Amino acid sequence: MLAFVSGKIKPRAVRVAKYYLIAYAIYYVLAFVAVLATTSTTSFPTSGAIPLKEIGTAARGLVFAVVWYSYLVNSKRVAATYLVR
Repeated sequence: MLAFVSGKIKPRAVRVAKYYLIAYAIYYVLAFVAVLATTSTTSFPTSGAIPLKEIGTAARGLVFAVVWYSYLVNSKRVAATYLVR
């Protein structure tokens, strides 16, 4: 979708997508760190347990970014379509 605007292949689409995925991963890491920094250990019922919901959210965000980034880097189809060098 990012690559096809007005019926033309955008030559920088892969680069833009990579930047987006890097920013996406950084966002999830910083959000997780912020949750840990702002949450006191006494607010958890099990004496200092790390909130599992936030770990799961951060992990899903990171896995998403890593999988798609590696696809964009290693895919022969992407390289052939967008002439990635």
